[in-house]
Amino acid sequence: MPLRAKSYRPPHYAVTRRQADTRKKTSARGYGAKWRKLRNAWLTAAPRVCEQCGKTGDLHVHHRIPHNGDPELLYEWGNLMTFCGTCHNRHHMLERHHAP
Repeated sequence: MPLRAKSYRPPHYAVTRRQADTRKKTSARGYGAKWRKLRNAWLTAAPRVCEQCGKTGDLHVHHRIPHNGDPELLYEWGNLMTFCGTCHNRHHMLERHHAP
């Protein structure tokens, strides 16, 4: 049986994974049961389509204004929007690279 070729990993991959491991767990950042209930309610009530590109799969709930741990912004219905996974990741990447 032939051996599988080694997959390519960009040089920054290991660093990115290491940085992700140092973040607080999701429940410690406010994404516990109350968030999951709100998220599910949002995905049920809001149109199931990405507000950026119109895709209908792999939907994420995003905060328009970053909550930074503020429960009022974290659970504010009007602060939520729907992104597909691709647009959500792109938004956060641009946000990190263009931060003042």
